[in-house]
Amino acid sequence: MDLADGDILIFADNYMQGDNFEEHFGSCVITQSDPDTPVTAVINIVQAVDTVNITIEDIFIDASNGERAAIDIMESGRINLTLKGRNRVVSPEGHAGVMIADNEDTELFIRGEGSLEARGGSGGAGIGGGPDGTAGTVCIESGTVAAYGGEGAAGIEGGSIQILGGDVTAVGAAEAPCIGGSGVSGITLSGGTIRARRGADGAPENVYDIGGHQDTEPVILDPGDEGRAIVYVSGPDKIDGWEAARERWNGIVWEGNAGMAYGAVDLSESGLTIETGQTLEVPGDPDPAADPVLTVTESGFRNHGTITGTGLVMMDGEKYRIEDNRLVSLTQEPPEELPEERVEVTVTGDPSKTYDGTAAVLPERGYTVIGSDEAVNVFYKARTASNNTYTTVPPVNAGEYVVMVLCAGVSAEKAFTIRQAAPEAAVLPVSIRYDGAEKYTVELSDAAAPYLLTGDGIVYTLGTVPENKCLPADAVGIDGSALTLAPVPGGEAAIDIPVAVSGFTNYTPLALTVRVTLTPEEGQQTPEPPPKWETPNDRPGGSGGAQGTSRPAANAPAEQDAGIKTTETVQPDGSKLVEMTGPDGTASTTTVSASGQTVTVVEISESAVAGEGAIKLPMPPVPSARDAARAPFVTVNGPEGAVVTVEIPVENAAPGTVAVVVSADGARQVLRQTVPTESGVAVSVPTGTTMQIVDNGKTFTDLPPEYWAGDAVSFVTGRELFGGTSASAFSPDQEMTRGMLMTVLARLDGMDTAGGQNWYDKGMAWAVERGVSSGDDPERDVTCEQMVTMLYRYAGSPSAAGSLAGFPADAYSVSDYAVFSMDWAMGSGLLADADGGLMVPKDSVTRAQAAVLLMRFVERAL
Repeated sequence: MDLADGDILIFADNYMQGDNFEEHFGSCVITQSDPDTPVTAVINIVQAVDTVNITIEDIFIDASNGERAAIDIMESGRINLTLKGRNRVVSPEGHAGVMIADNEDTELFIRGEGSLEARGGSGGAGIGGGPDGTAGTVCIESGTVAAYGGEGAAGIEGGSIQILGGDVTAVGAAEAPCIGGSGVSGITLSGGTIRARRGADGAPENVYDIGGHQDTEPVILDPGDEGRAIVYVSGPDKIDGWEAARERWNGIVWEGNAGMAYGAVDLSESGLTIETGQTLEVPGDPDPAADPVLTVTESGFRNHGTITGTGLVMMDGEKYRIEDNRLVSLTQEPPEELPEERVEVTVTGDPSKTYDGTAAVLPERGYTVIGSDEAVNVFYKARTASNNTYTTVPPVNAGEYVVMVLCAGVSAEKAFTIRQAAPEAAVLPVSIRYDGAEKYTVELSDAAAPYLLTGDGIVYTLGTVPENKCLPADAVGIDGSALTLAPVPGGEAAIDIPVAVSGFTNYTPLALTVRVTLTPEEGQQTPEPPPKWETPNDRPGGSGGAQGTSRPAANAPAEQDAGIKTTETVQPDGSKLVEMTGPDGTASTTTVSASGQTVTVVEISESAVAGEGAIKLPMPPVPSARDAARAPFVTVNGPEGAVVTVEIPVENAAPGTVAVVVSADGARQVLRQTVPTESGVAVSVPTGTTMQIVDNGKTFTDLPPEYWAGDAVSFVTGRELFGGTSASAFSPDQEMTRGMLMTVLARLDGMDTAGGQNWYDKGMAWAVERGVSSGDDPERDVTCEQMVTMLYRYAGSPSAAGSLAGFPADAYSVSDYAVFSMDWAMGSGLLADADGGLMVPKDSVTRAQAAVLLMRFVERAL
């Protein structure tokens, strides 16, 4: 049955959809042909005297504007609801997301490998009853279930609630429990991971997270006998009936960040993770003969926080005690009564890493020694080397190695690897002027220098030369470390030539783009950096210069509306002079040569500098050129020592259009905080600055023409905040790391991030100094909420004008430290994704998503 075909009514033995009426023989499957587009059709189970098995697979019902629940179990009986794929249901006011009849004979059993997100309307639970009832029995056996109660309602509500397994999140309104309700008689929590969460408003003190109200009779709380439940509540005293159930509880209960293991907890199937900031206590008898309190597997146990207590832990069949936030094996310790102790040494740590210029050292406590108190020595050697080459000096360079731990004459070894690092794609700009030579040589060795250790064995390999008239493929070659070029006069003036540099000891091959700029053929004039005219008399067309004919500009009416006076003069040499003066006294002189080269000099008045906001320069719009040799020049003069924010009008500005500062010695620097405006770009520069306006955006073969983040990729690469992973690839789905983001933001702030022992060292130092980040975990993937928090701090921690209230599922998952920054980002328009939804706070950010966030940040927040 496809929900796209309309409402579905299910009876004990048959079902009806539209005019179709068929038997289902106790089992039916409901799907949706387009699960990404919500439908308003609903599912009504009208009669289920016996048992009906219903499977839902990838359905999305949004009945919020209707009059019936998305899924409504209207009569008594047992419903086995199996989940496949991702399923989402939303109900209108007064109805639960999955609504169950107020009848003790109605039972809903949820199971399967898929997921269900159920949202109730105002007064309706996520799963359970509406405002006039408390529903029958709700039992969750497996699957991933998230239930969100509407205003005044619980996440999961029922007369009897049983959670035996799965991953369950229940979010209750402020005045209601997350799991339970005023009419609940009993709650069983014996398996799975159970999260009782609150919305942004929290809950009154007299409302439990699990149970009923604190001023009513306690519910019967049953821990079952499985010992596999992990329960999360907001804090102490938030579980109804806890005092009576505590002594016979089997499982782990987290009250805020403080967790306690009770009874005999077997998590060998589900696993256990202690997050950063959390502390788990495992009380119990420390006697090695005692039964373990907690059972886990090595592969399923992760400790990023703190574990403490006297109880024993069973891991993969061996007993461990807890000591100094680690597990110490008991089963390997020899019996005390043996006259001779047998020494055992085990290497438990792994020094493997990616090359970063520092030594690969066995982590502290990266070994266990049983049966000896003698000193422990650690040695290293190359994997293929003989044993007599062991040394105490840990290796630095990429390669295969072995670490040996030696104690009391007993040793243990473990192989490890220092992986080659990936160099950041590089661009080598080269300018060549035709002078009649048949061949030009470009030395490439400097491009490889940062990644060399010895310099031996480096190989330069020419990639595919793009089709062009100036440099056909047979006119480009590699001779050792030199690129040889035999250009043909005429044709394109800028060509990107890919070169792969390999053979490094510590790095994978470098993707090098040699960006060759060829000056025009003989007879055409190569543009020189513009002069800096200090007075109007120094400008072309001023006193002492060749005089031409003057006439009002063709677009004078529009300029008169703006209060700008404009005069055009055609010079005898075919060039054109445009002089414009704004109402605040700011004036410009623009020279357009006969070949089309544009040079503009602006003299900003003192009154304009004293004003507020960006100064809109009175000048003709300039083109945004891809070719730096043809890009327009703009010089901003004004009161000496002033820093001015100016808006430069640009024709057809692209996302990668930037201002490039041109120094008197010819050095060039991209202004990374070039902000796009409706009519061009805005930059902040000292007076006396000369710039070129260039479309500096890059193109990549792994981005289709209509790629959703294409503009953002052009934006960040044009500002050289970060580049591609090679000369032709951007890798949009690759995750950003915290170190990458710190480096990008440092570049945005104008810092030079080159150098340092690790590639991210300078960006990390900047982030710590500026208070943007703690600098921790630079190689870990950055999450959305972490990135937003760094942007928020970079922006000066402004007041938050937005809210995540429209995205409750995401709002509830935001970490406490990120609440204000996420609200700010929502109000600043940074967070909406390509489909109009919200980037998930704890998801890793891809390079494409990071590019979008950075573009919006520069456009809207700076």
